[in-house]
Amino acid sequence: MKMKTFLVSLLIAAFCTWTAYSLTCYTCLIQPTNKECMIETRCTDMDTYCVTAIQYAGAGTTKVVSITKLCSPICSTYNISLAVAGNFIYCCETDRCNVNRAARAEISDRALAISVGFIYSALRGGC
Repeated sequence: MKMKTFLVSLLIAAFCTWTAYSLTCYTCLIQPTNKECMIETRCTDMDTYCVTAIQYAGAGTTKVVSITKLCSPICSTYNISLAVAGNFIYCCETDRCNVNRAARAEISDRALAISVGFIYSALRGGC
C-alpha cells in the first residue's frame, strides 16, 4: 500500500511540474531576402504556428520581395499569384519549420512568363 501511495504521489508531482512546451520559429519583419529572416525566437505558450508571409511585385530585375516571419496562435494560409504580384502565407507547427519556405516560394521569371502566357491565352479563348 505504501508503494502504491508513493507511485501516485510521484505521478501527481510529475504532472504538477510539467512545463509547457514553447514553439521556436524564425522571425523577421519586412525583409527583402530569406537571409535576413534567420532569427530564432521562442514563441509564447499560446502560439502554435510558425508563419511565413511573402509578398512580391514586379518582374525580372525590378521584382521586389517582402518576407515576414512570426509566431502566431492562428493559421490562415493564403496564396494568390497574379502576373506581376503575389501574396503567400504559409503555416507550420514544428520547431524552426519556417526556415526556408520563403526561398521556395520565390517565383522564377520563367514560371512568371509561363503563367502570363497561360492567362493571356485563356482570356483570348484559347482554352
